[in-house]
Amino acid sequence: MRFDDIASVEAFYKNYAHHVGFGVRLGSQRMVNNVIHWKRFLCAREGYRSTKGAFDGVGCTKKDLQNYYSEFKNKIKNCDAQMLVDQFGRLKQLNAAFFFEYDVDEDGTLLLLFWADATSRKNYSHFHDVLSFDSTYSTN
Repeated sequence: MRFDDIASVEAFYKNYAHHVGFGVRLGSQRMVNNVIHWKRFLCAREGYRSTKGAFDGVGCTKKDLQNYYSEFKNKIKNCDAQMLVDQFGRLKQLNAAFFFEYDVDEDGTLLLLFWADATSRKNYSHFHDVLSFDSTYSTN
């Protein structure tokens, strides 16, 4: 991309960052004869990350992990809903207060799923409120 001036670059990057959900801070810049030759715009957290979450010493690269995750998602793509239903069944066996109900179509595709753990059921009995998440929001 080409921009007419640094101000246009800064406006574009800040707008983009805001749109995808991160803050911006200004990094270093190079000036020659009071003219900016280049300027760095960074994620607000860039450079402040602790080494605790770093990939150093893990024995693989970030790309290796991304590839593994992609392959894993591909392997479970036709059974992920069943894995969830099975897990909910195990939770029900461990705690009788755990409740779940689901519906599938004639092809076995999961259509509806509702669950409530013991804590949420107890909270409902006190407050009579429900919080619902639409996991399909902004996916169509």
